[in-house]
Amino acid sequence: MNNPYIPLYVNDYLSEETLVGADLFDHGVWFCMMLLMAKSERRGYLCKKDGTALTVEEVVERCPKTQYGNVAEAIERLRVRETVSIDADGVMYCRRMVKDEEERKKKTEWGKLGGQPAQGRNKPDGLFLILKDSGLVLSPEILQDMKDIFRGVDFKRLLDEAVEENKIEPIVNLAAWLKEHAQAEMNEIRKPQRVDVEFEMFWKAYPRKIGKLAALKAWEKSKERPAVDVVVAAVEKQKASEQWLKEGGQFIPHPATWLNQGRWSEEPVMKQRRGSAI
Repeated sequence: MNNPYIPLYVNDYLSEETLVGADLFDHGVWFCMMLLMAKSERRGYLCKKDGTALTVEEVVERCPKTQYGNVAEAIERLRVRETVSIDADGVMYCRRMVKDEEERKKKTEWGKLGGQPAQGRNKPDGLFLILKDSGLVLSPEILQDMKDIFRGVDFKRLLDEAVEENKIEPIVNLAAWLKEHAQAEMNEIRKPQRVDVEFEMFWKAYPRKIGKLAALKAWEKSKERPAVDVVVAAVEKQKASEQWLKEGGQFIPHPATWLNQGRWSEEPVMKQRRGSAI
């Protein structure tokens, strides 16, 4: 293994529950074990070149000599504490180092598939991370182009559709598929909203401005609705009704309700003027 260093996450190490209360000697033995794991052919594992486990005795042999404690006993304490993990083949390993190595290999593969070189580029952005979570990898260049052109598109949903339709290979074709579908979605997003002039006339006349979208849907689905001038005239007439004037308009129905119930056909009870004959 040619990686010349191991990252030491200081805060993680100091807060590691399995090492709380451990003897200083055990800390030293664990550090030596991590160095051996880092140099292993299978990074993160204490194994031989053929992948078989190193015995405790072989690990002790590879550690620096000491007169201050028993290394084998320290290894056993670390195993009991579960600081060191053991796989199904009996190989001792460091969980964090194995995880880091898996991440490193993934990034290497992404690089082979058109990922960014080590220098001269920014880190993958949030969009790239979402795509990786979907189990697919696309070139950051393609993703950046798509992100710049198709703002507001739900790429993750499109990716899920691509997986369902088995359109995941090769990568260039998948990008083209996404671009095509994203274009269709963007066309829908950018489509100018249709202005219903007649509805706007009704909305302008109606005194209670609440739930405009619901009112528009009610307006569009109302097949028995009369001409807009008849509807507006009904609104103007009902504005003077006792119900609509009561308590500052508190009892004026929502516009969607008024439309859904066809209340343009109702004859309102008009408020009586003072001094008028009954």
